[in-house]
Amino acid sequence: MPRAGTERTVEGEQPVALIGFRSREMAIRGMAFLLAALEVMILAGCATVGPDYVPPQISVPSQWHSPLPEGIKSKEAEHTTLVTWWATLNDPILSALIDRAAVSNLDLKKARARIREARARRGV
Repeated sequence: MPRAGTERTVEGEQPVALIGFRSREMAIRGMAFLLAALEVMILAGCATVGPDYVPPQISVPSQWHSPLPEGIKSKEAEHTTLVTWWATLNDPILSALIDRAAVSNLDLKKARARIREARARRGV
């Protein structure tokens, strides 16, 4: 924070923080007015709606979805279906991303070895 008398000035006239104000007091009054106006707006947003407010009636469906054609099956899914669940979406981009991730993934032993190698190179 600058010391008194050392504020930056514009063309040697007025401190930069007071540009557009005639004096420091006017600047403080202006900021106080802005804060008061902001406070009034915030409080107005919290005001009640009024004594004659009636909440709208919302119709809610009795079901969230249509019934399944074959119903819900209780048997467990096949292991291969669970392992490749994304294939059921028939999305070639998703399948390509997952294949790329599987190829790029390392098992834990390889990952630890790479971390040790990187630390050894850095001398950590």
